[in-house]
Amino acid sequence: MEKLQMGGLSDDLILKVFSRVDEYPLVASCSRLNRRFNQILNCDSLWEDICKRVMHGKQPPQNGFDFLPGPGESFKHVFLRVLYDVSRLEISREELINSSWRFYFCSDMYLYHASPEQAAQRDSRSAWAFFSPDGIFMSTVPGAPSQRSMLKWQLLLRSEEESGKVEGKLCSSEEKGTHVQIGSYPVLGVTRTQNWGWCLASKFVLLLSENSPEQKPKQQMMMMLADMNAR
Repeated sequence: MEKLQMGGLSDDLILKVFSRVDEYPLVASCSRLNRRFNQILNCDSLWEDICKRVMHGKQPPQNGFDFLPGPGESFKHVFLRVLYDVSRLEISREELINSSWRFYFCSDMYLYHASPEQAAQRDSRSAWAFFSPDGIFMSTVPGAPSQRSMLKWQLLLRSEEESGKVEGKLCSSEEKGTHVQIGSYPVLGVTRTQNWGWCLASKFVLLLSENSPEQKPKQQMMMMLADMNAR
């Protein structure tokens, strides 16, 4: 069988071939083969197709944010920037406030002493949570402290120990955090989900972000208040 010689293909055919490659590091590696491949594989339309495939169904870091290029930015730069960002495990104050949060219980002590009627109302599968700009945490979970009263929240950032071997202490932070403290409850650790969303978790509760480019940041609070009024 005769081997396919990529060099004999037209630029358009090479673009079509690589637009279907799922191993994106391979595309970047092949762009260094020679000057022609570098020019073809840095084509913005190719990286636009790659971005659309990779980012389909993925969450932005906060509501109202999209994955489009900024002024003078190429889709290849968008791809590299976003892939770097989704590995970040520090959530910013702005992202915490402007995200939509679903509230789930992992272990709910309330159910041990609640009546059957109260327990039925406690179902948190459709509950929302909200971090206000003035440091107040609220939720729509019936009977939860965060529904009955105002709980203060703050970001915590783990300090770096000089030795580099021992985990540093959690310190209050204004701009970003690896953890979130709500009231006097156990600290929530920050991780990411498979669809690039945020996860705040302790052994008792789980908060998962549900962000979209179309939803404006303030809409989440309106949704939560409407949910509370409906109850």
